[in-house]
Amino acid sequence: MPIRDSQTEELIKATAKKLFFSEGKFRATTQEIADAAGVNRTLVNYYFRSRDHLFELVLKDARQQIEERMGRLFQMDLPFREKIGLMIDELLESVFDYPFMDIYTITSIKDVTEGSEKQAHNKEMREKIGYFLKEVEKERKKGTIKATSAIHFFLTLTSLMGHPITFRGMYQLAFNQNDKQYKKTLKERRELILEMLFK
Repeated sequence: MPIRDSQTEELIKATAKKLFFSEGKFRATTQEIADAAGVNRTLVNYYFRSRDHLFELVLKDARQQIEERMGRLFQMDLPFREKIGLMIDELLESVFDYPFMDIYTITSIKDVTEGSEKQAHNKEMREKIGYFLKEVEKERKKGTIKATSAIHFFLTLTSLMGHPITFRGMYQLAFNQNDKQYKKTLKERRELILEMLFK
């Protein structure tokens, strides 16, 4: 039995995460992951038991990274418009890191929301979003935003960000843009989105 090596284990996880969510190879096999990581396939099975177990681990890890970054923003004591601008920046960074994460989540929403552990995670997310919605409602009452409710503000924000991400492939083809050009287009939307949301 090989000796456990944390560096090798992390290398396999990082490689799998890149294949699954940066390159969109959701069906990448254990052998493909091993080849990309430059390790023997038996090591992948030794550390992670199965390809599906590895997938679940890296999915959880990628989501946790994004949620931790967003969670820190929720707690920051900043002017609201500035906070939303930073949220847009963070969402864009997560998209550039894991461009296929949203597609996977949408196509597997039933799996994402079932199970006791996932239900606990969903409860935590509802609490975080609830805290954010209260902050939005305060801004609505002050008259700084255009939305008629906190929920509509949240839906508009996520829609304006999410739609160009979900249909990235189609839009890049239609606009004849490579990845670098499309990233620039998305970054340019930051101020446009803020103008749409705020008075």
